[in-house]
Amino acid sequence: MVRFITIAATILMALAFLARCEKLGFHHWEWHQKLTVVVDTPDGPKTGSSVVGIEMSVGPRWSQLIDAGRLTMQGEAAAVEVSPGKYLFALLDNYDGSTALKMFPMRGKPRGMEEEEYYRRIDEMVTSRQTVELPVEYFPLLVSFRDLSNPMSVVAAGPVSFKGLDFPTVAEPRDLSRIFGPGYSIQSITLSIVDDEVTDGVIDRILPWLDQYRDKALDGRSIRTIEATNQLANSLGSGSFRLK
Repeated sequence: MVRFITIAATILMALAFLARCEKLGFHHWEWHQKLTVVVDTPDGPKTGSSVVGIEMSVGPRWSQLIDAGRLTMQGEAAAVEVSPGKYLFALLDNYDGSTALKMFPMRGKPRGMEEEEYYRRIDEMVTSRQTVELPVEYFPLLVSFRDLSNPMSVVAAGPVSFKGLDFPTVAEPRDLSRIFGPGYSIQSITLSIVDDEVTDGVIDRILPWLDQYRDKALDGRSIRTIEATNQLANSLGSGSFRLK
């Protein structure tokens, strides 16, 4: 009985502390978001998805002195097997909790908003279960490998600007024929707020060598350099494919 009272008191104290934090202007949210990629192929649509966990904290303006803002992500990239042994990966680069914030609270239209209204909309997003189709400008970085066993064979599958790199543009941003051949294109990429568990282990089964690149880029270098023969491989590491 005493133990039950102690646990109950601890929970109440924690809730009271959180309530005080809210009044002081500190806010904390956690949610899971699912990215689903559908690719049109000569053999019909192929789908792949992944769920990542997001944790975000913000504080009032005066709290910037103690670094109260934080946005972290856990999970892995989405992979679509578009044909036997050929995959399209939607990486974690250019994609995190900010994508959901842009698409749901901001409704895809960047503009000024009062903090109170913005935070109310985030509260609403976290508790509701919404799905939205991402416009091309919010696509994550899309890549493939010409040879899954060779990290250096990584190629960009879309016209996405990433870490100062500008990849070749194409007439139709959803077109994947440059990588996979005629008949391949992005049908849709959707983002959903879900209750699903964070995806784990899918990427490691496809790319079993990934652990070797925790502290170096896919081209084996420890730093970025203009001398790299494959600038994309020089910019990506294991963290582009999964975060734990």
